[in-house]
Amino acid sequence: MSEPCYDIAHLGHVELLSNRFEESLDFFTRVYGLKESGREGDSVYLRAWDDYEFHTLKLTRSETTGIGHVAYRASSEAALMRRVKAIEASRFKSIGWVDGDLGHGHGKAFRFEDPFGHVFEIYWDTRVYEPAPEDARRSRIWPAAIMGRAAVRAGSITSIFWQKMSPSSVRSWRHAWAAASPR
Repeated sequence: MSEPCYDIAHLGHVELLSNRFEESLDFFTRVYGLKESGREGDSVYLRAWDDYEFHTLKLTRSETTGIGHVAYRASSEAALMRRVKAIEASRFKSIGWVDGDLGHGHGKAFRFEDPFGHVFEIYWDTRVYEPAPEDARRSRIWPAAIMGRAAVRAGSITSIFWQKMSPSSVRSWRHAWAAASPR
């Protein structure tokens, strides 16, 4: 059995192609709750309120639908170089180094194709999102300007909210919630 590999830190962003761009943008912003963080050419960059990077979804106008690319962030610059070396030594197609666009802001990324022709990239340097004053959060778990409709990263409520509270605070919060809930 081989040693576990910790070179890939997390999913960074996905580029979706849409032939119904305006409908897709409406869905991801109004219904799903993502917030626009920028525009460039035929693309809009979107993010959930708890994402620390500039975007997690790049929506691009296209003649067809599909995935433009999937990007993973490496755990370090050295980890990125190890994965590039492994990819180049494999039988999979290497596209090579690409410069970042508005959403990337992370400098260069290495692109390649999986066995089915999907384009992936790995990057290390990243662009951290800097919110406008009206989007500043009141606390770590609730956004100020978009209360009640924000898309959040999976598990953030559970992992931040419950783990940061003492047992007596949890009991108090549950009691207050039960008292305020309609019966």
